Amino acid sequence: MTQFFTFVYIELMQLPLILITRKWKFLLRTRVCLFSFSLFLLSGWIPLRAQVAQTGTPLHLAFSTIEMGAQSGLEEAEKVQLFRIDTQKKWQKFWTEHHSNRYPVEQPPDIDFQNFEILSVVDRLRNSGGYTLRIVGLETSQRRIIVKVKQVSPGKGCFTSMALTRSFHIVKIPKTSLEIEMRLQEHFKDCH
Repeated sequence: MTQFFTFVYIELMQLPLILITRKWKFLLRTRVCLFSFSLFLLSGWIPLRAQVAQTGTPLHLAFSTIEMGAQSGLEEAEKVQLFRIDTQKKWQKFWTEHHSNRYPVEQPPDIDFQNFEILSVVDRLRNSGGYTLRIVGLETSQRRIIVKVKQVSPGKGCFTSMALTRSFHIVKIPKTSLEIEMRLQEHFKDCH
């Protein structure tokens, strides 16, 4: 493919410039410059991530859900917590605590921690049902990954169960060395 572009470039440069007016010379030079710049971009000299970082546009990262629900067995916290798990030992400990309210405790799913890591968000203990917590997106900037979390609370007039709940969402993401930051978006469900 590079040979084709080189051939076209050489052919453009060999046009008889005697027959070309000034206006056409300008247009030809402009096209050659644009063509050279296109070759530069196509050759991979500017990686996509660098382009995104320069423009300030965040990259959206893919993730896959491992488990989501309303009954985490983790110890009580006063606010939503974000957990980052990057080793098998941490994963085993987290999973055991998370499933401490179930019997028997299931084995955690196998994760390749050389290529992936786990993120989990866990809500504080609530005195009724109707609360949900979800990771809705991951964006990367130059220095960090922003975990967008949507928390939905029941509004006035909503019928809810009278059970203690602690919502959670556990996801798998590609391994990264970037810092992790959580952004919580709180919403109220309208039941009218």
